[in-house]
Amino acid sequence: KFYNQRKKEQSISFDMLRASVNLVLASILIAMGTSLKLPLSTTYVTFMVIMGTSLADRAWGRESAVNRITGVITVISGWFFTALSAFTVAFLVALIIHWTGFTGIILLILLVLFIVIKTRTVHKKRDEEEQKIKESYYADEELKSENILETCKKDVSEIISSISKLFSNIYTGLIKEDRKSLKGTLKEIKLTRSLPAKAMASANVPTRTINFNILILKSQFST
Repeated sequence: KFYNQRKKEQSISFDMLRASVNLVLASILIAMGTSLKLPLSTTYVTFMVIMGTSLADRAWGRESAVNRITGVITVISGWFFTALSAFTVAFLVALIIHWTGFTGIILLILLVLFIVIKTRTVHKKRDEEEQKIKESYYADEELKSENILETCKKDVSEIISSISKLFSNIYTGLIKEDRKSLKGTLKEIKLTRSLPAKAMASANVPTRTINFNILILKSQFST
């Protein structure tokens, strides 16, 4: 027990030491590159310093090396993709304004307003769906020994019924090769998986408020 506690404290100090080295070394390299007027990415420098320190302390193992290399490639390719996307969008916007003039500016403003309104509508709809879920799970009901079993039975029955329906939709979509149907089923699966967590988060039922008669019921079922 004492050995584990000491080991925990050492790992915390070790993490603080590595973080200090990363911070100081990255700052030195960024300051040096800036003073020499070199084009550099501060994010890339910091990222590579972190990877270097992980190599020095042998954090790279046979199990984690693949994930780390994949992470490096993903981050670097993401930067190139972001730069290419920004270049393409800027080119198209400038081209539209050059060809259409003031009319193109008005159309671009309308397009931006449409995107903003559409995004707000989507988020509002998602919030309303989450609110409905919260209201349907113990929103105004306090769990007591008289209703806890019935409530649990109802919830389990609804989830099992929804799972059966989802399996049926998956089989139907695969047989008909209906991509749209499968995509909709995937959304329903994600929603179904999130139901228990959202129910627990939204339940206005602290454990200490449940009647102690539940303990009697528990003892009866255990016997």
